[in-house]
Amino acid sequence: MSETDILTERIKEIQVDIANIQRRRIKAALWVGDLERAEDLMLDMQRRELCQAYLDKMNSEEVDLQEV
Repeated sequence: MSETDILTERIKEIQVDIANIQRRRIKAALWVGDLERAEDLMLDMQRRELCQAYLDKMNSEEVDLQEV
């Protein structure tokens, strides 16, 4: 396994950890009845996921261009 593969795998693990933390924060806000905070956290999570999807797409296009 190359160093790039190891780093890519570690980045994915960190992203999963961040998503889990975000979900726990949302659940905690809902538990105490802070619906506004929960909504803000959910919107933030959606923005992060959209940004990550965009970055993943850009990276895959970069790889495709480098292979040509």
